[in-house]
Amino acid sequence: MSKDFNLAGYLLDDRFPDDQNTLVMVGDDMKSSRHDRADCRKLAMRHGHAIAKHVAPGSIILLDLGNSLEMAFTFLGCIARGLVPSPLSNLLTPTEIRKMANQVNASLVVSDRLDGPDVMSIWHLQEDAQHDPGAFNCQHTKEDDPAFLVFTSGSTGNPKAVLHAQRTIIGRRPMYEDWYGITSSDRVLHAGGLNWTYTLGAGFLDPLATGATGLIDLGERDVERLMAIAEMEAATIFAAVPGVYRKLLKQSSHNINASFHALRHGISAGEALHPDLRKSWQHVTGKELYEALGQSEISTFISTGPGLEVRPGSPGKPQRGRNICVLPMDSHGIEPLPTGQTGYLAISRDDPGLMLGYLHEETDTKSMFRGHWFLGGDVGHFDEDGYFWHEGRGDDLMNALGYRVSPEDVENALLEYPLIEEAAVREVAIRDDLSLIGAFYVGKNVDQKDVQKFLEERLAAYKMPKIFVSMGQLPRTANGKLKRRSLPGHVQEIDD
Repeated sequence: MSKDFNLAGYLLDDRFPDDQNTLVMVGDDMKSSRHDRADCRKLAMRHGHAIAKHVAPGSIILLDLGNSLEMAFTFLGCIARGLVPSPLSNLLTPTEIRKMANQVNASLVVSDRLDGPDVMSIWHLQEDAQHDPGAFNCQHTKEDDPAFLVFTSGSTGNPKAVLHAQRTIIGRRPMYEDWYGITSSDRVLHAGGLNWTYTLGAGFLDPLATGATGLIDLGERDVERLMAIAEMEAATIFAAVPGVYRKLLKQSSHNINASFHALRHGISAGEALHPDLRKSWQHVTGKELYEALGQSEISTFISTGPGLEVRPGSPGKPQRGRNICVLPMDSHGIEPLPTGQTGYLAISRDDPGLMLGYLHEETDTKSMFRGHWFLGGDVGHFDEDGYFWHEGRGDDLMNALGYRVSPEDVENALLEYPLIEEAAVREVAIRDDLSLIGAFYVGKNVDQKDVQKFLEERLAAYKMPKIFVSMGQLPRTANGKLKRRSLPGHVQEIDD
């Protein structure tokens, strides 16, 4: 039976001193606003009340508030008042936001970019949040009640609305020790925006849950700002996608070490961490970089962390307390595969961090369950020591001459070539009945014939790219995640 529980109430309860700084927000002008737990309760209550007086309990609220103080405290305040907020990227167009609002039957959109009776302006929100509704108190909710929505990146189709329960914060506990080893004395800086589940969790919710301090960059995020904030605020844990670490390494090692003078270690998620990138980071900074594998539907559940040996190329082992296996790819079997065999990565549907489902997409949700297991689409195998070896996504796997080919296998080989800075691959249709592997890369003075010779020593013949395309940049989401599906999928698109 579901127990009484409110996510916001848990995050802001009295387990830690009221005067302990728990959020530091750095504005465009590099000036910091500091918020202790008492202040967080007050701001959450005021912003939640500003929304709740206009809608019914349980209403879905879309937050088009960018990466802002209002985003953070309205998100918490809505959950406290029994509403279901959804933080949106400020890169979305008004048309996209309206489509998303219709998709989930949102009762209210907080935005300055839309008009209508179901829209609250940011100015109106700020005005209403000036009024003091009294002491912090939370709506009566259960562990399995809805808490918030996040939209997937939509890299393989239209974004899906992932509905998370109040209990999702309980489901995050295994990663505290087994991924980033967070303590109440840590100061966590995340390179992403609050609309992304990686940042929302690791950079915002988890510091609140553990008594640590979350350092949130409200400005235009770039590596120079991140380095300045890390130095100014003495960040002890830094979180980012691999692409951000790659950009940081282009700075001089002196600048990196001066900026991250207080760093204990970095954490990486969002896409695979190439072993050479991790090695370079470790060489320059002398600090470890811990990787994790997860998804919007459950956050991370496989990782390395302090106390666990890093195996380059593997994201790590299942976090303690997780029930995880690999299931057959070509059947509906529910029996886990033996060590070494490749299949779909699956996690127990009883995991408290698992989503409630995709809102208004019940059929799609059901197709991802097999008996006791939830399949998120990741493909790979476990070795004899319990490490998981990721082989890509089931929906990204390429079919080459009848063989299944993981894009990550080919990309990792391309990234070993010294002059290639970034790489991505996908199937490219030559005609209706024939597709070849296309390699898209960023790099200067790259001799494609030399690359082919280089790859012949590292890849099976059926994995070899047949098409090479130089690009100024690879398509990525706002948070830096690679979007393979946005690469040209037909040879005519390349020729054009």
